[in-house]
Amino acid sequence: MTLKEFTIQLKTMPSDAELIFAAEGRQISGGYHLTEFKLARIESVDCAARQSAWVEATMQLLDGTGGDFMKVRKFVAIAEKSTELVENLGDVALSVEFSPENAGMRVYDMGAVTLDHGQVFVDLDTRAAGCKPKTDYMRIASGAVTDRPTAGGCCGPATTSCC
Repeated sequence: MTLKEFTIQLKTMPSDAELIFAAEGRQISGGYHLTEFKLARIESVDCAARQSAWVEATMQLLDGTGGDFMKVRKFVAIAEKSTELVENLGDVALSVEFSPENAGMRVYDMGAVTLDHGQVFVDLDTRAAGCKPKTDYMRIASGAVTDRPTAGGCCGPATTSCC
């Protein structure tokens, strides 16, 4: 989900509803802080020596210590202002950096957005570590992708060696 898509979803919700994020069965605490939105251009080389480049957006949340939850209207205002100031911020997949009690920050993917008893809940889905060549090979082997050559490398069939 992109930041623009998330904002569009939130605009269908009551503007005075509390916005509550949850990860791994734990809710963010009231008084949380949206510390930043950031856009990063990444250039990488994977373990099969393949180069990649992409752009990713991240929202960072600082867990609260009590107090009120942010209202939907405030979040929407911050998100819209941020997408005006940072070109393409709202157009790429949005990940979330968050840690309950601010210990051991993790990266999450945006999950389901639901309205329940006048509160808007956003599930943050756990993101697992992975190996791109292995993931690509598995997608090719399953027939999900047919237009890319077999990845091989460290984790796929031994068609190339690791870098």
